[in-house]
Amino acid sequence: MSNTPDSAVLIEAMAAYIIPCCPFYAQTMERGTILRKLRRNLDLTQQNIADDIGISQKQVSRIENDKSDPRLKVLTKYCEVLGITVRKLEKMCKKKK
Repeated sequence: MSNTPDSAVLIEAMAAYIIPCCPFYAQTMERGTILRKLRRNLDLTQQNIADDIGISQKQVSRIENDKSDPRLKVLTKYCEVLGITVRKLEKMCKKKK
């Protein structure tokens, strides 16, 4: 048996250290919900968004369910389709806290 910690223990330890230190972590948890609500208000489907920004529908779902943190380029395109800026989205995230 090895003395190295198992990966789940390492991930938990890293999360305990990184998450409280990251200024964007709390925003990330709500960003997907806000994107989903904005998309639904415009009567757009996840497939509409995916086609417009060049990613898969599955990736849109992962973003909206906070399972994936999109790259800035993808987030910028997503916001453009919704008619807002990334800055406006981040402000909306802060207001929801």
